[in-house]
Amino acid sequence: RKDAARVDAAFLSWLGRRGGDGRPFFAFLNYFDAHGPFTPPADFPHRFGRPPATPEEETAIREWDVRSRNSLTDDQIALARDSYDDCLAYLDEQIGLLFDELDRRGVLKDTLVILTSDHGEELGEHDLVGHGRSLYDQETRVPLLVFLPQGERGGETVGEAVSLRDLPTTVLDVLGLDASAFPGVSLVRRGSANPDPDPTPALMEVRIKEEVSSNPARPPAWRGPMAGVVAEGFSYIRNADGREELYDVAADPRQARDLAPATSSADLLSRLRAHLEDLTSSPDDPEAD
Repeated sequence: RKDAARVDAAFLSWLGRRGGDGRPFFAFLNYFDAHGPFTPPADFPHRFGRPPATPEEETAIREWDVRSRNSLTDDQIALARDSYDDCLAYLDEQIGLLFDELDRRGVLKDTLVILTSDHGEELGEHDLVGHGRSLYDQETRVPLLVFLPQGERGGETVGEAVSLRDLPTTVLDVLGLDASAFPGVSLVRRGSANPDPDPTPALMEVRIKEEVSSNPARPPAWRGPMAGVVAEGFSYIRNADGREELYDVAADPRQARDLAPATSSADLLSRLRAHLEDLTSSPDDPEAD
C-alpha cells in the first residue's frame, strides 16, 4: 500500500499538472498509515517503544487485523500500541509537510480542508483489539478538524458531539451552495461562538453480523447489529440482544463504568432510547410519525 509520503506526492503532482488557472478542485486523500498492520516506513524512527524483536512479535503486528485479545499477550498489546503511535506520528509529520507545501504554493489560504477518520482502534480496552468490534469511544470517536479558507474562525470548537454525516452539509454551506438534499447540520452554524441550543444526537451503528449470537467469546459487534447515540454528554449503546450500556463521556472516557443498571439512569435512558428510535426509524414506516 502507498504510505502517506507517496499519497501526498501523487496529489501534489496532480495539482501541479492542473496549472494555475484558479479552477476549484476536490481531492480525497485516503491515508492507511494508521491502519493495521501498524508498520511505519522502515526509515522512520521509532518514537514510541521499540520495533518488533522476535518472529512472534512481528507476526502479532502483521496479523493484527485478524487477531483476538485472548491470542495476544500483554507485552504484544503494548508493542502494538507503541507501533500504532509510531504510525500516527509518521502520518502527522507527513500531513504537516503537505500543509507546508500547499501554503508555499499559495493554495492553502483559499482551500477548505477537512481532516478526519472513519474509525478508531481498540488496543486492549474492553478486552478487544481492532475495529468493527464495538461502539465504544475507542472505535467511534475520531479526530475532526475543519480548516476554513483564510483561516476564518481558527481555534473555535464545537462542544457537543457531531457526526461525520454533517460533513457534506458543511462543505456545501462553506461554498454557499444548497445543502438541503443532505442530512446533518453544517458545522459552520455551530461552535463556541454559536452553540446549538438543541443539538442533534450523533448516531452510531455497526452491522458486521446480521444474525444474533449470545456467544460471549465473540466481540459485541460480531454478536449482531448494534446501534447507539451520543447526546447530553452520554454514550448510549444498544447491543444486538437488547442489552443497554450507558457511559458518562467526560467523567469516564475509558467507558469502564456502565451506568445503565442504575435506577437513577432511568429517565436519561428513556430519552436516549427515543433519540435512537428517531434516528433509525424508516421514513417509509407508517409508525415512524
